[in-house]
Amino acid sequence: MGMFDWVDYECDCPVCGDKVTGFQTKETECELEIVSPEKAQFFYSKCEKCGAWLQAQYVPPTKASIHVEATQRGGMHIFKKNYPVL
Repeated sequence: MGMFDWVDYECDCPVCGDKVTGFQTKETECELEIVSPEKAQFFYSKCEKCGAWLQAQYVPPTKASIHVEATQRGGMHIFKKNYPVL
């Protein structure tokens, strides 16, 4: 049994614009499987360039987007962005 599952998703960091990958979730079976954003619902990663913590939420098909929030070190700034589902 793993501790999380990987989410098949990447986006640009809302803080610095660098590509962020390696999203994880604990909303699924946590067997170190690769799952879709739709199955995961909530997932998270860290930007390797600026250190921002990204929390993402899948928005159902009526809006067809993924909402991403990022906080910089110390949690002082919150950056929000919606990305279309491709």
